[in-house]
Amino acid sequence: MQVLGRSVFRAWSLALMASVAACSHSAPFAGEENPGVDGPFSTTALVRLTFDAGMDRYPTFDVDNQSFWYSFQAPGRPDGDRCLATMAAAGGVRHEHCLDDNAGQTRRDAYDSPTPGPDGQLAYGRFQSLISAFFPASGALMLATTADPLNGRSLLTTPNNIGGVGFNHFGRIRWIAKDKLLVLIEDQTVVPHCIGCVKRDTVIQPYGILGGTITATGATFALIPGTNGASDFFTSAAGDSIYFTNGDLLQRLPTAGGSPVNVFTNSTGVGSVARVPGGMIFITSDGRIRLADFTAGTSVELVNRLELTALGFGAIDASSDGCRAVVEVRKSFDVTYTTDLYGLKTGKAGCTP
Repeated sequence: MQVLGRSVFRAWSLALMASVAACSHSAPFAGEENPGVDGPFSTTALVRLTFDAGMDRYPTFDVDNQSFWYSFQAPGRPDGDRCLATMAAAGGVRHEHCLDDNAGQTRRDAYDSPTPGPDGQLAYGRFQSLISAFFPASGALMLATTADPLNGRSLLTTPNNIGGVGFNHFGRIRWIAKDKLLVLIEDQTVVPHCIGCVKRDTVIQPYGILGGTITATGATFALIPGTNGASDFFTSAAGDSIYFTNGDLLQRLPTAGGSPVNVFTNSTGVGSVARVPGGMIFITSDGRIRLADFTAGTSVELVNRLELTALGFGAIDASSDGCRAVVEVRKSFDVTYTTDLYGLKTGKAGCTP
């Protein structure tokens, strides 16, 4: 689960319940390369960007492609909060944003999927629970600014039901205009890791994508027809189409909804996805990063998780010019796992080597 505790990775559909992070300012992160993982279109190896022992998740590039936002946690914070952070696209100092009020020290707060948008806006999911709980008690889709990310207003709360679909968590968030965004909705539950086990796995059931319109005093949301079961998505450059994952398929439909059209297929599955000009970068269910060309209908492998001795890859995002990507790399630790963020240059035409 994305909010509380830790979980064991079993498949793409299992996510974690992560206890959230410490907020002391960290020293600059020196780039650490992993030799031998260059792919056909990659001019550099994956470069490790974060180095703490906790969870670093949900990377999303800023609109200028010079930095990215993410959610982080680290050992040592008594309330276990997960905080917001920014970092330069090539790595460096982590700039942290953590809740440090007195009331916050008695509960667990988690900030997920921070997504910058037009005019300095920032959308993210905020979830709260008792410190000892396995499951978040409440959540909200928040609208703030990149200049003051922790002071925002709620656009939508969880648990909720829209269009007959119940959900308690927000996944991927994408902006399509300064007053419009798309939000992946999910249901998260916890199950025993094994018979008699205390450890819990978190199971995520994706339910579809909401279209939202922001007003001066609130927002309106509706389930987009045809997106049921989407587990990740991105939008066209113009914002008029949604591309979403469905098993081994990537499908497309108008942002208003409709009947999906198959755009791309991959025999080992299509997991987390991000748009690059003319195609996408994506994670396969067997732990590979691939770059797809929609015109040719082909893809090429950039990185294999086995070359990193990693447990697998999580969410991925790419800069709008398609030159860089940032991906969660999941590392095993006892029967749990941790995540760090790694950067990758795609090597697409027109990009600086």
